[in-house]
Amino acid sequence: MLDIEQYENGLALVYKFGERFDGELSAREGINIYALHAKEHDGKVLLTMERGPRKEYRHMIKKIILTVKDGSYAIIADVEDASKGTRKPIPTGYTVPSIWEKEPDNMHWFALYNVERIKIEADTYTSATTGKDLLQSIAGNGYMVYVAL
Repeated sequence: MLDIEQYENGLALVYKFGERFDGELSAREGINIYALHAKEHDGKVLLTMERGPRKEYRHMIKKIILTVKDGSYAIIADVEDASKGTRKPIPTGYTVPSIWEKEPDNMHWFALYNVERIKIEADTYTSATTGKDLLQSIAGNGYMVYVAL
């Protein structure tokens, strides 16, 4: 359990991307689709995912980082709003990249803006739950990590 008071600036939720569509889409290409979509849509993109963050931490998530396993290619974005399915309306101007439009309606979603490309170096971020370096945390099977801002 996170000590909420020590994360007064909020958390970033880091998702490690993997290959999709039986290897036809690399992790880097998947991330790039989000970056390009935002660039073409006034800096806005809607990120959807089947498994969302833990309920008790959702209100603390201020940024999303999408990265490849080694951190060499990543994007970071601010979160305008988040929810699941149709619990609340998606903010105006946020759309999913066309490659993902077939996602189910009950997905978790994040309305992202200020999308920037970054490279994650060792000792840049630390997992808020394990205290390990982010790159160490995502080196194995871990794909969702909370880091302090």
